[in-house]
Amino acid sequence: MRNKLIDTARDHLSSNGEARFFVNSYLERILDNYDDGVDESDKVRLVHAFASVVTEAPVNYSPEVHIDGLKIKNKEFNLGRSYSLRPVSEDDLALEFRSEGKALNSSGFGQFAPMGVVEFEVQTEDISNVFNKRDSVLSTLQLYDLVSLCEVTINPNPLLRGHLSRRPAYGIRRRDVPQLPYQMQLDENSDGERLARFFEEIQPIVHHRVSKSSTDTFVSIAFNRYQNALVDDDSEESRLTSAIMSLEALFLGNEGELSDKLSRRTGILLGHEGENEIEVYDKIKQAYRVRSNYVHASKDQSGRENNQPDNINKLTDRVLDYTRRCIIIALQLSNEMVEEKSVTMRSAKKRILNDIQNASLNDDARESFHETFDDAVEFRTESRGQ
Repeated sequence: MRNKLIDTARDHLSSNGEARFFVNSYLERILDNYDDGVDESDKVRLVHAFASVVTEAPVNYSPEVHIDGLKIKNKEFNLGRSYSLRPVSEDDLALEFRSEGKALNSSGFGQFAPMGVVEFEVQTEDISNVFNKRDSVLSTLQLYDLVSLCEVTINPNPLLRGHLSRRPAYGIRRRDVPQLPYQMQLDENSDGERLARFFEEIQPIVHHRVSKSSTDTFVSIAFNRYQNALVDDDSEESRLTSAIMSLEALFLGNEGELSDKLSRRTGILLGHEGENEIEVYDKIKQAYRVRSNYVHASKDQSGRENNQPDNINKLTDRVLDYTRRCIIIALQLSNEMVEEKSVTMRSAKKRILNDIQNASLNDDARESFHETFDDAVEFRTESRGQ
C-alpha cells in the first residue's frame, strides 16, 4: 500500500509540476483511492511519505514579469532557451489593477502601468531561483543598451490565481522610481537577431557571476553601480558619479594616480572594440573631474564647460555607454578565466588589470592581450543608446 501510494504521488508530480501548491487536494484524492483497509495511523504515515516526495521534487515555474522602461514594438522577441519578451496585453493590465487595487487615471491606466512582459521557465525546488533568473534576465537587458529597466510586478506562477508577488528585496521596483532617465524601444527588424545572440552569450554569465553570486565580486559591484546610474533621477552629476564608480570597480585596485590609470585602462580596453583611445581617455578624465567636484560639493561647476547646459548630459550618456560595454567585456574575460583556468574572480581581475597595464607599455604585450581578448570575448560590443 505504501509503495503504491508513493508511486501514485510520483505520477502526479511528473504530470503536474505544480503539485507542491496543491498538496491538500492531491492527498485527498489519493487517500480516497486507498481508503479501504487503511486505518488512521496508516494514513498519517502515508501522508508523511507523500509530503517528503513533494518536498524533494522540483516545481515547474513559468513566471510573468511586468516591466517598465522597455517598449516592445512588434509582437514578441524569442530569446531562446524558453525566454521571451512580449507586449502588454489587456489581461496583464487587468491583473495588475485587480491585484494592486490601483485607481485608474484619466487615460484608463494605472500610475505605473507595465510596458512589457518577460516570460521564461524554471524548474527548481527553491523559489528564490526564480527571482535569481528574473534578476539575470532584467540585468542582461540593461546591459544590451542604456535602459532604465524596472520591475513593476512578478507573477511567479500564472496558474495560481492569487495576487502578484511583491518582493521588494529583489531588484529595483518601479514604485520607488518617479522617473526613468533612459527608455528604450525594441524593434524586431533591427534588434531581434542581435538581441537573441547577445542574450544567449551574456545571460548565463550574468546569472552565475552577478544575480546568483553569494559574494560581491568586482563585476557584480560594477554592475550594481551601473544599474544605480540607469535609474538615478537625482541629477546628471549623480548618474555620472555612479558610472565612474562602476569603472573604478572594474579597473582600479589599491593604487595611486586613479584618474589617469582609470582613463588609460578604459581606453585600451575599448580601443580594441574600435573606439579612439585618446577620445575615451579624455572623456573619462573629464567625467572623473565631474565626479570629484560632485563628491566634494562643487556641483555647480561640474562638467558645464563653455556655458553649455547640455554638455553634462552628453558626457553622462557617453560614459555610461563606455561603462556598459566594459562590464560586458569584463564579464566574458573573467568568466573565461574562472571556467578555463580555475581561478577566483579576485585573481581574474588582477590578471585582467595586469594584461591591460602591460598592453600600455609595449606592442608585444598589447598583441598578446588582443589575442586573449579575442579568445574570451564571444560577443563584441558596439556603441548604443547615444
